[in-house]
Amino acid sequence: MSFREKLKKVDDGSFDELVKKIEQTTTDEAEREMLLTETVLRNFMRRCALNAQKERENLKSSSESDQIPEKLKNYIKNIQASRPVFIIEKRLNNSDLNEGQGRLSIPESKINADQFLARQEIEKLNQDRALPVKLIEIGTDPVVETSMRLKKRRSDYVLTEKWSEVRRRYEEKLRSADGVHAVIQLWSFRHNSRLCFALNVVKEEAKTGGAIAKGSYGGGASTSGSNGDGEVAAPKKI
Repeated sequence: MSFREKLKKVDDGSFDELVKKIEQTTTDEAEREMLLTETVLRNFMRRCALNAQKERENLKSSSESDQIPEKLKNYIKNIQASRPVFIIEKRLNNSDLNEGQGRLSIPESKINADQFLARQEIEKLNQDRALPVKLIEIGTDPVVETSMRLKKRRSDYVLTEKWSEVRRRYEEKLRSADGVHAVIQLWSFRHNSRLCFALNVVKEEAKTGGAIAKGSYGGGASTSGSNGDGEVAAPKKI
């Protein structure tokens, strides 16, 4: 097999057209071979990189799908909302649970806002305007829906207004006396074009700060709070 035949085997199918283009640029045979080799190998490496990227994205998508809390999957299915997007998993800090602060912080540096916010929504938030949103508490039975507002404060996005009501419902699950509070997840989805968030407590902290439960409040494959068919009860609106 000649060298050109070997190059043709790794090409994407446009080898003959590529040869014609290179032959029009120079009459020097050695230079033609060099240009042909460089172009074919460069295109091959680019295709390999693109294929690797696609595989990583497919694996990530599959991994995130497996981790969507079962109760959230059922809820989304029942109301025919969009596919949930994972936003962040974080340990609550003292300010998140402070009565006077009245907000849940979402550090901008820890998320990709483009994954769940439209460009117009990001611009609106950057102009110090608020977005009306809905928070779904998938750890309650029935599921509780709370109307809230999403705002931008310096380097954080924050969920405000009725966060204190949510915090009070989860007080025993979220707060620890030694400051090592619960770990939560936030997911987002759209229902009738409205931006919604889902709150999932994935690790509840004991009064000593030790983990006493994982996945018991809507996390993982738990279906606590559902009926015998695994369906989520009708939501309670606030």
